[in-house]
Amino acid sequence: EINSSDDPEICEGDILVLTANSDPGVSYNWNTGDLSSNIQVSEEGRYYVTVTNASGCEKIDYIDVEVQYLDLSISPDSQVDKCEDEVIEIIADCSFDGDYEWNTSERQNNILVQDPGTYTVSFTSDEGCRSIQSIEVIDHPIDLNLTSTRPTEFCEGDFTVLIAESDYADSYRWSNGTRFQ
Repeated sequence: EINSSDDPEICEGDILVLTANSDPGVSYNWNTGDLSSNIQVSEEGRYYVTVTNASGCEKIDYIDVEVQYLDLSISPDSQVDKCEDEVIEIIADCSFDGDYEWNTSERQNNILVQDPGTYTVSFTSDEGCRSIQSIEVIDHPIDLNLTSTRPTEFCEGDFTVLIAESDYADSYRWSNGTRFQ
């Protein structure tokens, strides 16, 4: 009989110890090539052991090991560029039941963020498996520089030309509705 140190369902990255229980003086031959009574496994699959006694009699037993691969995803992707002061929603999703915890101390699958930085979510499944994902939020400030060709105080009938310049702006919209630089 094969016994395991835990439930034969393990988390990705964990190690499970399988033990073939038998009388003293027997030999063991696992389908992994191991020849001891104990083996450590971390991959999903069926593990067989053949136990042979001194008389040459054999007994075969097996155990199926399942690995829980958490499919935690985060959206938007691993990096998001946003405008300064813009609020965005970050959503974490996993097909397993469990609990979410963000490095902001929030405990739901989605958060609203305005500040730049790294946001990390930790997901723990009901079975105790854990997965972590992070996203980098980057602000792109608009460095707007307004200049005029003449003084901004002038008499009725005169005019001045206002010039807007920015390294990051793709378009401009003035308060009178025009869209020129």
